[in-house]
Amino acid sequence: MALKKYEKEIEIIIKAQYPIIYIVSYEEERVLRSLKNIGDKLNKKIMIWTNTMGLRSYPDEGKPVERSRDPIIALNYIMNQDKDIIFVFLDLHLYLDRRRAESIVLIRKLRDLAHYIVNVPSSFIILSPVMNIPQELEKEISVFDFPLPDYQEVDSILRNIEKDIKRTKSLSFELSPEERDQIIRSTLGLTYTEIENVFAKVIAMDKKLNIDDLALILEEKKQLIRKSGILEFIEVKESFASIGGLNVFKNWIKERYWGFLDKAREYNLRPPRGVLLVGVPGCGKSLSAKVVSAEWNMPLLRLDMGRIYGKYVGESEANMRKAIKTAESIAPAVLWLDEIEKGLSGAYGFSDTSGVAPRVFGTFLTWMQEKEVPVFVFATANNISMLPPELVRKGRFDEIFFVDLPFENERRDIFEIHLKKRNLDPNRFNLAYLAKISEGYSGSEIEEVIVSALYKSFSMNREISDDIIVETLKETKPISETMREAISQMRAWAKTRARYASERIRDESGKEVKEKTRWDIL
Repeated sequence: MALKKYEKEIEIIIKAQYPIIYIVSYEEERVLRSLKNIGDKLNKKIMIWTNTMGLRSYPDEGKPVERSRDPIIALNYIMNQDKDIIFVFLDLHLYLDRRRAESIVLIRKLRDLAHYIVNVPSSFIILSPVMNIPQELEKEISVFDFPLPDYQEVDSILRNIEKDIKRTKSLSFELSPEERDQIIRSTLGLTYTEIENVFAKVIAMDKKLNIDDLALILEEKKQLIRKSGILEFIEVKESFASIGGLNVFKNWIKERYWGFLDKAREYNLRPPRGVLLVGVPGCGKSLSAKVVSAEWNMPLLRLDMGRIYGKYVGESEANMRKAIKTAESIAPAVLWLDEIEKGLSGAYGFSDTSGVAPRVFGTFLTWMQEKEVPVFVFATANNISMLPPELVRKGRFDEIFFVDLPFENERRDIFEIHLKKRNLDPNRFNLAYLAKISEGYSGSEIEEVIVSALYKSFSMNREISDDIIVETLKETKPISETMREAISQMRAWAKTRARYASERIRDESGKEVKEKTRWDIL
């Protein structure tokens, strides 16, 4: 179990007398129970500090230390002790704002404590849902992220619920072994309390727990994870039929799916690591992420890189680790990083002078290189010049695909897709002609042309027709004109650095290339 492994790690660093241990977790009671287990094993007493109660024994025994709600007085108390005690301070991060005079004194006191405590039997732990480490304390503090409940822990929760239900005649527990496995996996990624609350809610609704509750559990899980503000569940209803063209990419995705099966391990195949789609905006990169999730029947989690960055020292790195940990806990899953260059460009010196972006970037790259759980990273980028070179080197992703403007046959498919999506019969339209005269238009521009043509026909009290669509096309300035130079640079970059997502290829000027490149031979 992840928890047992974690407890062993904390036990070792307590024995090694690390100065200050910083545990990041929202699960106070679960962490405290775990620390109590460690304390019992090491024959150490637990004392906790809060700004409401001060310093007191845990579990609650007797009165708090007098006037110890003041953190300075509480720290003075610790430095006057020489007993085997694990001191745990809750929410101390609220007091570590260097802009406040009292915080400057507290930071100095913590540095004094760090030097003192390595020579006594006591241990000092900060427990907080937010990581806020002043620069003065960076070298004194060791940070640990408390793991979310794993499969075995959720199974234990479910067994306890099953026992309680069986003692109650008005409730029923109706799960086969296979259904039980589905229910357990559906809750991974939630905290211990959230899991208990979700189970309590679904039981309260219909007086039973069965596989019919799976949809309710997943919906509740989506709401809870959305509250983090970093990861977002994306509902998907697309399929490969939603994308016009990109056949090379589609075939690659179909092939890579088999790498998630257990049988692939017999061939010494690891689960696919991820893919990076770069290229012209509006040509289906983001849509492809949704399609992959739907085709593989995996949850799609979008990671908003802009929300990763926090105002406190270490908070950004903690947010990245939290997002990674959550994605891993519900694996197999697709982790979508849309326009990744906007979140990571600072790592290459474009905007960040604080050093935060390189650290966040390093955390992400290390995880990508070493991850063993089946989380498929689906990254997209429009501005390739802002991508750090470490990200695009071969081996970081399983493949890098270049998505260019659609060719004539692909544009025909795109017109057909968007007409069908609006309950229009494609056979009523001259798709071949529309595809021919829309050279240089992206897929999203073609969709917008259809929408604008519908508005135009509605205002004229007419049915949409070829001539209205043609008129709308003429009114639209395509991206191939507004971004001609940038697109040319993208094509030049892709020639030696990426694989083409379509069978056909353009040169820098946009003309079709007949000869094969080294990527097409693969």
